Amino acid sequence: MRTHLTSVPSPLLVVFALACSGLADPDDTAGAPPDDGDSMAGGGSGGGGSGGSGPSAPPPRPLPSPSCEVAGQTFPGGSNIPSGDSCNYCACYGGGVSCTSYVCPPVVCALTVDAADGLCSRLPLDPCKSQDPDCVEGAAACEAGGKSYPDGSGVPSADTCNSCFCDDGSVSCTEIDCAPPSAGSCQAAGQSFPDGAEVPSGDSCNSCGCSDGNVTCTDVVCEAVSCAEVVEVSDGVCSRFPLDPCISQDPDCGAGAPAGACEVAGQIFANGAEVPSGDSCNSCGCEEGGLVCTAIGCDLVFCAEFVEASDGVCTRFPLDPCISQDPDCVVAPEPAEPLEPAEPLEPAEPLPG
Repeated sequence: MRTHLTSVPSPLLVVFALACSGLADPDDTAGAPPDDGDSMAGGGSGGGGSGGSGPSAPPPRPLPSPSCEVAGQTFPGGSNIPSGDSCNYCACYGGGVSCTSYVCPPVVCALTVDAADGLCSRLPLDPCKSQDPDCVEGAAACEAGGKSYPDGSGVPSADTCNSCFCDDGSVSCTEIDCAPPSAGSCQAAGQSFPDGAEVPSGDSCNSCGCSDGNVTCTDVVCEAVSCAEVVEVSDGVCSRFPLDPCISQDPDCGAGAPAGACEVAGQIFANGAEVPSGDSCNSCGCEEGGLVCTAIGCDLVFCAEFVEASDGVCTRFPLDPCISQDPDCVVAPEPAEPLEPAEPLEPAEPLPG
């Protein structure tokens, strides 16, 4: 007679079996028995059975990534960093800053340079980073026009079509061919006028223009102008326009009066122009470089005894009754020719007696 026994596993045996089979919590190893090489799950016998293994160790925790120092701030490893421009992104990786490299719209930086305080306060891709001398590492500034420009900053160009910048102590410029001035341009009063352009005449009634490099003007007689006696200082540039009646006041315009013009009282009058007479009833005009006046008897004028100082210019008009008050208007009389000695008289014949 055979008897079948049914055994109910006790809770302790269940826990022990789970631990040996690897289904228990790997971190709960305090009460686990030492590994003796037997495989409880595989049923093999002997040491080092091929079907079993011991409990696995937990994976190592990652080390913290080094932080980054940017613009006086500390950013943890792996965090985003403001780029400083308008279109790129930056982040901190392994203690270094990594950024995208998109081309952003250009930015015009102010010429004001930050004061050096030992701290670079600009973000990595700030297009005006060179304005902070503490952000420039080993790069030299540029001297141009008596001013200092930091490395990487813009430098004023000598023309209107190229641009310059400072590159480690040297000024580099683009090499665009600027439009040359018009071949037929005219120079007047220190200015350039293109061919065909209107040129100010300098008087009140004529008009001038530039024609193939020459200034051509109308020849209308304008009202007389009384010029100031103050003569401009010579600066190497004639700043008067072609028909300015006071052009002689500028010593740099002394190219000579136009053909047929008259110089009267320190002023230039064009050929055919009316010239103030200087008295109350006559009239004068310029004819082919000569002065022609009427000869009407005017009322007498009492002149003051005050005599003008000599300044090298006669500022009186031709018929001014007080013209002698200006020593520069007094023409020294030509020396008289010496008289020839008279021939001795012959003695008279005696009268008949």
